Amino acid sequence: GEALQREVLRSWLKDAQMERQTRESEAREAALKQQEAQKRVEQLMKRMMMEGEALQREVFRSWHGDAVAERQRRVAEAAQKELEQKQARARLEALMKRMMLEGEMLQREVLRSWLADVQEDKRMRKEEAERKEREATAARARVEAMMK
Repeated sequence: GEALQREVLRSWLKDAQMERQTRESEAREAALKQQEAQKRVEQLMKRMMMEGEALQREVFRSWHGDAVAERQRRVAEAAQKELEQKQARARLEALMKRMMLEGEMLQREVLRSWLADVQEDKRMRKEEAERKEREATAARARVEAMMK
């Protein structure tokens, strides 16, 4: 009986040790699987974070590019507006110069016409005075001829 009890106890002990080793082995495998899963999760999180950072950089570049393009558009609009103002100023100055030249030409023409009128008036007075002088001379000559 005692030998059988010892044999049964050894068998139970052996079975318990085997069971314990199996559970420990399964627990190690589970822990390894959990560590691998944790590593995969960490790698995935790291990759997602890197992709998020890359996306942030891309968004910033895009925003920066949009801001630069907007600034360039405003600068171009300001330059265009300034150019249009310069062109308008140049057209106005050219128009004023042309009007001034036309005004000077009109003044000269008015002065020439006035001088011509004055000279014509002097010529007509002179001719009238000469005609009266001739008539007076002729009348004197007739009076002298009648007196002789």
